[in-house]
Amino acid sequence: MESSGSSAVAIDLAPLVREINRIGVNINQTARRLHTDQVAGPKALQSQMKDLDELLEILKAALAEVSS
Repeated sequence: MESSGSSAVAIDLAPLVREINRIGVNINQTARRLHTDQVAGPKALQSQMKDLDELLEILKAALAEVSS
């Protein structure tokens, strides 16, 4: 059987959504600590930004795979 040239790719977005939510919760907690004068140093922010950067790279790769 021949393909019509287009193929659907099923992607389970649930794990990505959970990860994005987890990172968002961490960022909100850090911001709350900063606003209440509790200590949340630059290392906490750097770690969260690193997590977010890694997730964005995963998303870019997944979207590139789907687009090709």
